[in-house]
Amino acid sequence: MKLGKMDSSPAQHRVRWIYLALALGTLAIFSSTLGHGFITFDDPEYVIANLHIQSGFSWDGLVYAFTTGDSSNWHPLTWLSYMLDYELYGLKPVGYHLTNLLFHTANTLLLFGVLRLMTRTVWRSALVAALFAWHPLHVESVAWIAERKDVLSTFFWLLTMIAYVRYVQKPDKRRYQFTLMLFACGLLAKPMVVTLPFVLLLLDFWPLKRISNSFLQLTPPENDPSKLTGSGIGRTRPLNKLFLEKIPFFALSLAASVITFMMQKKRGSPRPFGFYFCRSTRCQSPHFLYPLFEKNALANGPCHFLSISFLAHLAGCRSGFTFIGLFICSRCHVAAASLCSGWLVLVYWHLGASNWRHSSRRSIHG
Repeated sequence: MKLGKMDSSPAQHRVRWIYLALALGTLAIFSSTLGHGFITFDDPEYVIANLHIQSGFSWDGLVYAFTTGDSSNWHPLTWLSYMLDYELYGLKPVGYHLTNLLFHTANTLLLFGVLRLMTRTVWRSALVAALFAWHPLHVESVAWIAERKDVLSTFFWLLTMIAYVRYVQKPDKRRYQFTLMLFACGLLAKPMVVTLPFVLLLLDFWPLKRISNSFLQLTPPENDPSKLTGSGIGRTRPLNKLFLEKIPFFALSLAASVITFMMQKKRGSPRPFGFYFCRSTRCQSPHFLYPLFEKNALANGPCHFLSISFLAHLAGCRSGFTFIGLFICSRCHVAAASLCSGWLVLVYWHLGASNWRHSSRRSIHG
């Protein structure tokens, strides 16, 4: 059976109904954003007070999109999307909100599609896509016009994953180049996509199961390969070969990182390297500690401040031990492999999103 095709017509109809339900549910939940206007937080810099955007598509606008450091980020495709919106809607906020909503809806359908493609499961893929689409954490990216870069970069992130799976199915030069091109578009939408090459390596572990190294191969439950989840498509290859396959992706990530850092340095926004290293080696502070991290935290004494910091880093260490435990379990049972892989995908997404977002907002808002 070819990947992506179902055994029966009823199964095909079920998948179509799931696509329809995801699309209509997402549009219904976020439709209220269409009645919102611009806000004074970042929207002026991106649209309202940006004369380059309001000039529409032009050669000068194209040069601006690829050379500006405004908003302390380098995201040419995001600027170009605003220019297109202005050509279509002028300064009517409903059009900008509609574009965000349509991108988020498309991302939901793409996520369901790529998960179903990789795992050959329908209902579990639908559940994950629904949680992605309807979770309150995504309100900011959809309802805030200035967060266009989030939904746009996610769009190309997911397209890159689909193209990569297609390449794994049938490796050839054109499919590889197309995947690389989509990844480059994601970087041009928002630099947080720099972590995607690591995610592709994780997908090679599970669910694609392309790694031939015995230590990293999954053990079928009860020695029954038929019970393995995941597509397991394509030929297995040694880990070093799979890493070499990702070198062009890592090179693009490095180039985007350097350009973005230069743009941020021009605006005076980058923090010392140690700051980002600390953020990358621990999880975000637990929410119950947030009220304790006030600006006057040191007023209660250095012991108070250090004890809170210790608790935050302890939470990060706990998440690290959790990963180690999941990886060990994945050697024994494939269910833990999917949990381990999914957990790490979330971590790499967080590393890209949190660090880029924090540095850019710091320069804009002091």
